[in-house]
Amino acid sequence: MTVTQPNDRKFGENDDIGWGKHVNVSLTREPAASFGVCIVGGKVNISKDLQVSGIFIKNIVPSSPADKCKLIKIGDRILSVNDQDVRKATQEETINLIKNAGCSLNLVLQSFDFSGGESETTSKASTTLVSPKPDNNYDTQHNEPAAANETTEQMEVEKIEKRVTIVSDEEQSSDEEESEDEETAGKVVSKAGVEIDRKSAGNIKRSREEIAADEEPENNFGYTEKKIKKKYGALGNIVRAYIQRDGNSSMGLALAGYKDRNKMGCFVAGINPKGTASSQNIKVGDEILEINGVVLHKLCHLNASVIIKGIPGTALEFILLRKSSALDELAVKPVISFPTVIDQFDQLYSCFKNVRNVTIQKVGTSLGIMIIEGKHSEVGQGIFISDIQENSNAEVAGVKIGEMILAVNKDLLIDCNYDAAAALLKRAEGIVTLILCNPNKKEDVEVPKEAVVVVEKAKTPEPPPVPEVPKDPATAPITPNKETLIELNAENKPLGIIVVKGDSSSVQAGASIIVIHENGAINKDKRFQVLDKILEIDGKKVSSETSDKDLKKLFKQTYGKVKMLVYRADPPDLKEVDVEVTRKSGKDLGVSFAECKGYGLYVTEITQGGVIDSDRRVIKGDIVTHINGDDIRSLSFIDSLLTLKAAQPKFTFKIVRPKGKK
Repeated sequence: MTVTQPNDRKFGENDDIGWGKHVNVSLTREPAASFGVCIVGGKVNISKDLQVSGIFIKNIVPSSPADKCKLIKIGDRILSVNDQDVRKATQEETINLIKNAGCSLNLVLQSFDFSGGESETTSKASTTLVSPKPDNNYDTQHNEPAAANETTEQMEVEKIEKRVTIVSDEEQSSDEEESEDEETAGKVVSKAGVEIDRKSAGNIKRSREEIAADEEPENNFGYTEKKIKKKYGALGNIVRAYIQRDGNSSMGLALAGYKDRNKMGCFVAGINPKGTASSQNIKVGDEILEINGVVLHKLCHLNASVIIKGIPGTALEFILLRKSSALDELAVKPVISFPTVIDQFDQLYSCFKNVRNVTIQKVGTSLGIMIIEGKHSEVGQGIFISDIQENSNAEVAGVKIGEMILAVNKDLLIDCNYDAAAALLKRAEGIVTLILCNPNKKEDVEVPKEAVVVVEKAKTPEPPPVPEVPKDPATAPITPNKETLIELNAENKPLGIIVVKGDSSSVQAGASIIVIHENGAINKDKRFQVLDKILEIDGKKVSSETSDKDLKKLFKQTYGKVKMLVYRADPPDLKEVDVEVTRKSGKDLGVSFAECKGYGLYVTEITQGGVIDSDRRVIKGDIVTHINGDDIRSLSFIDSLLTLKAAQPKFTFKIVRPKGKK
């Protein structure tokens, strides 16, 4: 830490009225530490007729570099940050300057001059503190008893400093760390009703003056040019780009991260001339900050790639940072040749050596491997295989001790800790695909003292069955009593099925198909049957805890290529229930049916207060196969309803109910 003496440099003619001399302060910090200054943008009342706007010290973190400096005081005005004038900068711009300062920070500060000897205007300076909000109150840092060697004059100055008026521009003040976990994490809804990240430019806080000065209406994601500039303007040249994507073509973007692996970012490393992005305002070297209100700034490019694919909708609005030095910061050379389909896992092959896919059939809860979180001299920090169970499927598949696990199915383990990796491996079911990297230097792996085992060796392990070679999901038939991964191209058409799940039936895991419509994509595929259970859709599990709303959302997103994990029980796993009810005069049966071809009628709705509702034994999704002993499974829908009508007032229903996969 270096402190230089006050200087007489003038920033402006009126800015120094009522203020003392400038002080240059240089602070240094450790890489993971804070400078310890908390700032707020606002105005100081110099006199009745004079205010000075600027950025002020709101708080000082105890024992921080700023606290140890002893020359930074609460209420000080910041004139420049690393030689950049911030007198007219916004609070957000100044925060970004401090956050991007690295380990060294140079500030030019100015304290209010309480001597009263410079001019009449100074002597009339305001000495009344009107704190706009409790968290902008600066009294707390000056309430400690004065040290024994402090002079009376110094204590008087501290008393006066507490009475400076600072009127905040923002509803909330901010520090250089922004407290993202507490204040900016999670989602909000824009004025147009679109869900965006809380820390998106579309949700940035602005003063009344800034809102009044912005004539541009907010778009669906809350964006205006001025809001984007306030959020990211301090980083450099910010541009916007618009891409229309569809399920049949690629945007054509190759992504990469920083050459410096201590930094996180998502850069455009290449643009496919045949992709939809080639005709838009996107250049190689652009850093992607946001897309449609989803913040990608400071994310790993591999994780960002997965997030981009999951952003709903076909119209994408990119917020990009464009700077001339970007190509020198890229981890790879600009990509000039492209495969037909660009996948996020292609980046793994360019960033790591000896990358390969290994497919393992999970037996029960065991993959037969143990993992550790370690560090390798070539590939850095990661998740490594520390041991392999003898005769396990992992050993048969050729997995080696010391290999680094880059991904489990569609989940990346780059920058992942042990707990998260172990949880992913435990959740994976059926056929599991691992993407592995073999750095070929097992002795470089730093093994922790306590390596936790993912799957413990059994005391007397039985030889596992020889794993089957996984079949192409696009053509693989559904194998009875086994989980089968199916890839279906819906060709922009609805799936054309009706399902029941745990919320409305006894299905414990998965959604059971009870109707297949003739014109739907499922019927065209020819592989599915009624009572097949869909356990996952594009990696998202369907269980009794999946709400009806979430289930509908999953199926609404299946108009292109979709992967489903399907289970077919043979014989069908059904629970049979006999129900006898009598319709009373003036009271409806209170049930609606639809056709379940080959099985009878299925219950679509139960009216509250009806006979069926009062009986409590019939539930939504039940399939009626017999009415008063008559088998209706081979009857048409009309004939089944006629049988139902002829049976009243006494009804005996034989019902089958999908049990589901436990």
